[in-house]
Amino acid sequence: MVATTGDDVLDRILGGGIPDERSVVVTGGPGTGKSTLAMQFLQAGLENGEQGLFITTEQTVDELRDTFAPFDFDLDHSDLTVTSLHARPGAHFEEDEDEMTLTNLEGQNIFSAEFPVPFRPQYVRRFLDRFGPVDRVAFDSLSGLRPMSTDTASFRRALLDLIRLFTDDFGATTVLTSERDSDVPDEWGGGIDYAVHGVVEARRAPVGSDFRTFVRVPKLRGVDHDTREFGVVFDTGFDVVSRSQPTSNAVTRLQTGIEGVDDLLGGGIVRGGTATLLHDGRATLDEILASIYLHRIQQGEQLVLIPHVTMTPDRASSVVEEFGTTLDALLDADAMVVVDVHDVWNVDHENVVVPDVDADAPLREAFEDVRRRRDESDGPVVVSKNLTALYQTIDDTKLRDLRYWIEGGFLGPDDVVVVVVNQRSLPEQLVEFYVDAARQCLRTWVHDTGTQVLAYEKGPGECVGGSRFVEFVEEAPFVRVRPSTA
Repeated sequence: MVATTGDDVLDRILGGGIPDERSVVVTGGPGTGKSTLAMQFLQAGLENGEQGLFITTEQTVDELRDTFAPFDFDLDHSDLTVTSLHARPGAHFEEDEDEMTLTNLEGQNIFSAEFPVPFRPQYVRRFLDRFGPVDRVAFDSLSGLRPMSTDTASFRRALLDLIRLFTDDFGATTVLTSERDSDVPDEWGGGIDYAVHGVVEARRAPVGSDFRTFVRVPKLRGVDHDTREFGVVFDTGFDVVSRSQPTSNAVTRLQTGIEGVDDLLGGGIVRGGTATLLHDGRATLDEILASIYLHRIQQGEQLVLIPHVTMTPDRASSVVEEFGTTLDALLDADAMVVVDVHDVWNVDHENVVVPDVDADAPLREAFEDVRRRRDESDGPVVVSKNLTALYQTIDDTKLRDLRYWIEGGFLGPDDVVVVVVNQRSLPEQLVEFYVDAARQCLRTWVHDTGTQVLAYEKGPGECVGGSRFVEFVEEAPFVRVRPSTA
């Protein structure tokens, strides 16, 4: 079960909401909406018939009313308790004359007007213990707890104990706020994410001549959450701006057959257009592409392959044999047509075509033949174009004309063109041309750590901007992409 944050987009980012009886810290600088999000979280619970507790260390109730005046938050709701605690200097205790006194923000002693108590973890807990159990807790902010301890070990123990009071003893789902990492000094180890289930980071950044708020979720234990950064506005509260792009109801997608890829792409590769796959020359592609193409062949579709010069018949044979078939079988069954622009295959088969690259319209005859076959079989076609192979044999003008013709004169509504682009070996203008013209754009590269990454950089749907690690495994389809769970 999960608890809604009061914002649908943020809930989706979190994989549905905040897991019940777990804690999340919202970090960020002043003015990033941390308090607003904390109260919005409580308000969502109140509207669901839940009980809430708002603990403030920074603002009196009257100040909270002013802060939340633009929003429909009900601080007087019968199921909401608002309390405050504060470390006030001036009291003197025998064991430490400089120790702070535990008061509320109105300056009143917490337990007794006559007998002040020091601002220590055991008294803070004893005070807060009276407010449970509740369904939701918002603690705003942890900076007010700094005077509880003078060293990292005792502060961490106190913080963990407080969070466990809320989540374990109260049974509450808890949102805490923090001024970035300032609540735990660097010399104490910095950060509080060790103590909580999840972290929501808010920040202000310049956009043109203005400053805007952005949010991301770098950590949510055990949940396949969205780690991308989103914009925030404050119309009805802490409103996260959806990155969803419009999609037509008529859009159909080609499923790749690779675990995790279709989820990354919001359902798969869009039919009736071009998908560009950018790579850095170091990333492993053969297993990824072979998995997609052979999966589509198994679904009765035809592959038209324009291979790189390094994809020889021997190499192609070794790749497809890993998947339990042979190159001859694919060619004989008309499941695959090879357009050999480099004339290096030297294979005598009607489905291995050597085009006239010097013709006014190179490759068109080969594709016209494929189209005639498609019209006869009424089956979809998947075209795989290695742009480096074409660039090495066809001049820029003819290459661009070919792209336009394939899009306008060849592609049917169920067909797909996958253009494989090595960013390091091609002119930047040409790469940008294919990215701009593509319906979808993916990029894969080898990270500095040696791990391969696959990212969705352009396309319909709200998944654009997501990335995942690529993992190669021993059994077909030999590759999968892994979601980021912690």
